[in-house]
Amino acid sequence: KESLRMKQSLHGDVDHPGIAVTLHEIGNVTAQTGDLKEALRFLKESLRMEQSLHGDVDHPESLRMKQSLHGDVDHPGIAATLHAFGHVTALTGDLKEALRFLKEALRMKQSLHGDVDHPGIAVTLHEIGNVTAQTGDLKEALRFLKESLRMKQSLHGDVDHPGIAVTLHEIGNVTAQTGDLKEALRFLKESLRMQQSLHGDVDHPVTLHEIGNVTAQTGDLKEHCGS
Repeated sequence: KESLRMKQSLHGDVDHPGIAVTLHEIGNVTAQTGDLKEALRFLKESLRMEQSLHGDVDHPESLRMKQSLHGDVDHPGIAATLHAFGHVTALTGDLKEALRFLKEALRMKQSLHGDVDHPGIAVTLHEIGNVTAQTGDLKEALRFLKESLRMKQSLHGDVDHPGIAVTLHEIGNVTAQTGDLKEALRFLKESLRMQQSLHGDVDHPVTLHEIGNVTAQTGDLKEHCGS
């Protein structure tokens, strides 16, 4: 916030890229404290400022960049803030609105990077999959998550990577919800293997807990079938 005050002192009431970036970061950190309403306030102002600088000044909160002096301008900063806005909105429980922001972030990133695999696109695909799963549309959620996984594996090759491990875990979790427990365990165990490879012998309670839950379910099913 001191950085924000200093930048505002330097630039006055003029919209400025540096101010927009700091507003975005304050929003992200505020969300981590749990104050989602305040986080959204900072992110919304960051989004307004970025769109004013790069997009349509007359309609600062329109999700789709409309015609302006510079045409339909997609910009990495706008895409990043749309993603953050979607993430925080999902935490408030408004999943429909969250997906609206996230899908616009995805559209913009794909417009910026074309058909090339890109880490920013992979992250947004994962987030859309995660939020879609919360809506109950598990098939659609897996579509986004598996595309995120494909892209991350394409970017990082055969190297173990934290981002890949996170998406493997989420795919395992959602697959378990579909009832395909054997497939779910395959993803979860690969996620655990990767986390252990990256972090050594450190316990990974979330994934271990998930594997335990799914394994218990497979045991219950076998017992039920044998009764």
